[in-house]
Amino acid sequence: MTKALKIIYSNSWFVLPVLLFSILNFGNYSFLRYNIDGSLTPSLVNNIKYLRIVLPLIPLLFLFGSSINLLKLVFISLVKNFDISILLLIVGIRVFFDNDKIYPLWYILSILAFVIMFTVFRVLSKNTIEYLKKVIIFIFVCASIAIPFTFFSIPKLFSTNDILFSSKSAFAYFNLIIIVSSLCYYIVFNVKMRPKHLLFIALNVLIILLSGRRTPFITALLVLGIYIFFYSAGVKTLIAIAGFVLISLTNLDYFSKHFLSIERLQKIDLEEEGYDSSYRARLELRTFYLNMIEGSDFLGVGFGNLEIKNSDKLSTHNTFLTVYLIIGFFGLMAYLLIFLRSIFMVLMTLKKNIIVIYIILFLPLFTINWVETNFLPGQIFFIYTMSVLISPRYLNNNYAK
Repeated sequence: MTKALKIIYSNSWFVLPVLLFSILNFGNYSFLRYNIDGSLTPSLVNNIKYLRIVLPLIPLLFLFGSSINLLKLVFISLVKNFDISILLLIVGIRVFFDNDKIYPLWYILSILAFVIMFTVFRVLSKNTIEYLKKVIIFIFVCASIAIPFTFFSIPKLFSTNDILFSSKSAFAYFNLIIIVSSLCYYIVFNVKMRPKHLLFIALNVLIILLSGRRTPFITALLVLGIYIFFYSAGVKTLIAIAGFVLISLTNLDYFSKHFLSIERLQKIDLEEEGYDSSYRARLELRTFYLNMIEGSDFLGVGFGNLEIKNSDKLSTHNTFLTVYLIIGFFGLMAYLLIFLRSIFMVLMTLKKNIIVIYIILFLPLFTINWVETNFLPGQIFFIYTMSVLISPRYLNNNYAK
């Protein structure tokens, strides 16, 4: 890990702006918006989040000041990855028609920043495994910024649903990314999972349990199951997992009373007093937005227009629906094509470890993005989503130095 970190920091002009972007993205859901007691921060602090708009310019400006070879490689990458270029073109057209021109420009610059960064990672890697190590370390580092806020919030979570720095538990999504990237780290660095590694994973699962976030909790269990299915975790680790499962099943009532995620899972289909507003509201919002787009199916309603047509300013809580609403049918097809081509490029490696790593990485894209909106750069799962979608494009050795 130390070697990979040194390589990342030695290319700080390409990587650090994205890391800072991640910090500000998390801050927008936490310390930039809320004080430690949960009250709102002053506007001066909250407005720091707008630095995210200019950060993607740094890798782009540095690219034009670097060697011609790198600029050429980035251009070739955009030509080869025509699906990404098509999406950027569709978003770019919106600049001329939308009321809000900042978001489409910000989106284009952000995607270009990722393309530049992963191109640099690949050029500086001797082989695919070395490149993949950089990718996994980068994803882990981007998520690790939430760890201090996670642990600060544990004591309060035991007594109330409110947490320090926030009225919501957005950090649970970062805990999920930490779990996912840690499992991938064990695979790519050939580290056999031992009890100490399991303890680290279990601690992050426990924090998600306390957070009340159902989808991250279910996803964490699924990716852990995938890892155990493909790689023997050792007899001691398997005994520890079996013991935990047995205790959980025999004390389900206790878990439902003390762990908010379990409690909310049990309420998901109940009505009246057990009504789960979060889950049912999502279904109602999807119906509302699908009715709203009638007549704009092919082109979408554009950036910044969703809030105009929804006075409550409620999110769609579905990334794919958001893409369809904003940039229409053609934009959604381009977005889904990016998913399909990325999966295809992983399968084309024909290497078990790489395929399993990306199975683990891709699973949260489908689960989290189905219940949350992460299409726009400022949203909490955007960096993870783009990292997983763009990084497979460089698994081919043709990008090597």
